[in-house]
Amino acid sequence: MKVKALTRISPTWIFYIAIASVFVLGVLLRFVLASQLEQHFAGTPEQEHPAVETIRGVGEAFIVAAILAGVVDPYAKFRLGKEVGREIAKETAGEHLPEELRQALEGIQDIKLYIRRMAIDCTLEEVESNPNLLKWRMTMHYEVENASWKRRAFKHRLTIPDEELNEARMQITEVAHKINGKRKYRLKGTDDEFKAMCHKQPPFIIFSYAHPTKIRSTRLGDIDRCEYHTSTERRVPVSEIQVIQFTLPTIGVVLTVRHPPGVKVETSLEHIDGATPEPPEGETADEVSRWKSDRAYLGNEHLWVMYERQNESDLKDAPASAPIGVSQKAQQA
Repeated sequence: MKVKALTRISPTWIFYIAIASVFVLGVLLRFVLASQLEQHFAGTPEQEHPAVETIRGVGEAFIVAAILAGVVDPYAKFRLGKEVGREIAKETAGEHLPEELRQALEGIQDIKLYIRRMAIDCTLEEVESNPNLLKWRMTMHYEVENASWKRRAFKHRLTIPDEELNEARMQITEVAHKINGKRKYRLKGTDDEFKAMCHKQPPFIIFSYAHPTKIRSTRLGDIDRCEYHTSTERRVPVSEIQVIQFTLPTIGVVLTVRHPPGVKVETSLEHIDGATPEPPEGETADEVSRWKSDRAYLGNEHLWVMYERQNESDLKDAPASAPIGVSQKAQQA
């Protein structure tokens, strides 16, 4: 399904329509209206009537202006506008800030790809063979959009640190991609094609899809709905903080966490965004909570999910008080 963006008309098209309109108006003034006025004032002796001369001159000016504008690269104008905008930003945004912060602010103006409608579903499950561990499964679904003027390639990739792979047995269980509802690929972690796309670059194992999708600009009218899906799984301590890192600017997040009854869960959405956790329809608040945020997160910002087992009788051979730690490696969106 294509998303109609009726208000997103490319300035390039507006520019050429304006040029054509000015040219047509010039022709009408120079050759049509001027001729009709000339016939009307045919009885004027010796010289051309001032009104005819004025109309003809205006028409010629419009024609010349349209031709001159048409031979100038419109993108040069856009680049000029961008440079002017940056100079204005230097004077208006952070005029007295250190240069490092001002450069960071300028970098925000160069955002090309960004994410919308990110849904993060996390599940904590008991591990029967080891009461000191829980299974952490995380699924992400998001849409990538392009804010630049041309198609931009987005490479679907995930990184697993070696220590996570060895100590926590972290694994990617599935990746998928759809464009306008049509599946481009769906690969499970056990598929040979998936394994062929995983490369060991110590100290990481990196999954990178071989053929990046070139995403159409949102400024060109119809846009593609480009959806990505990722699922991972790992073993974690019974009490820990999991960090979810954003690699691209992201607008809007829905975070859902399912957990055993004896586990308490908190998230940074409660403390930073003031989001109130609510259970999804048909589920109980004791075993699942959902938080929703509409704000924008810049690249390298993160969310955290803190969980802690409350019922010590379930720990069996585990220490009476399990410390809350921070995951050594952030899981990347």
